[in-house]
Amino acid sequence: MSLLAMTHPTPARAPARSLVPHEHGAYGQLFVPLAAGLVLARFSPLALTVAASASALFFAHEPALVLLGHRGARALAENRSRAWRRFTLLGALGLAAGAAAVLLGSRPLREALLAPVALGAPVVVLLLRRQEKTTAGEILAASALAAWAWPISVAGGLASASGALVAAVFAAAFASATLAVRVVIARAKRRPAGALRLASLAVFVGGAAALAFSPRPLAALALVPAGLLSVTVALAHPRPQRLREIGWSVVAASLVTAVVVSVIFFGAVA
Repeated sequence: MSLLAMTHPTPARAPARSLVPHEHGAYGQLFVPLAAGLVLARFSPLALTVAASASALFFAHEPALVLLGHRGARALAENRSRAWRRFTLLGALGLAAGAAAVLLGSRPLREALLAPVALGAPVVVLLLRRQEKTTAGEILAASALAAWAWPISVAGGLASASGALVAAVFAAAFASATLAVRVVIARAKRRPAGALRLASLAVFVGGAAALAFSPRPLAALALVPAGLLSVTVALAHPRPQRLREIGWSVVAASLVTAVVVSVIFFGAVA
């Protein structure tokens, strides 16, 4: 080693920025309903194809944020090429798997695929406007992720109406939980939280009532774990420092919901 190199060492290169989604709650919002749908579909090849499409598009989200500049100018400057390659590859895989499902699937499956597409389109608009972190944006995004349970379960033979109920259970659970977490954040910022608290309660009670009068009234039971947790969080005034614990509790409640959903709807698969 030269004397110059010894006196002026080369600075260590910073590790490359991770291009996986940073919103940890979103993993549960996609993969818990996805797992429930795959169980109901008995992991059929077509259901796995739909799940692959959902997963690829999900992981394309973070490189898209980098390319849009939402992670900052430095992240864009340092990761533009890598983010573009990752986004292009994952986007192509997601669209190809989705196209295969459309071509190989039944009409009910093609119709069910419209749900995550229809809910995802306005999410993209909010993303472009940097409004995806609003309460409405987060609820809409969670509903779009939960909606993938519908086509995945239908791909395995579940009736389309039942698949819609499965997705509705998760969407209602996630919406109620999102509103409850927003109550905690609002209180931390000394903002009024009464409307958010009432909205969280209304989503839980209204969702459970609607499910109770559906063709599968037992589906209302699947909403209870996440709903009760949301009500507790909304009314108990936990400190903001406990948001991580609350997040993990939401994931645990969602897993219980997935188990209940799987038990209730498993016999409905043709």
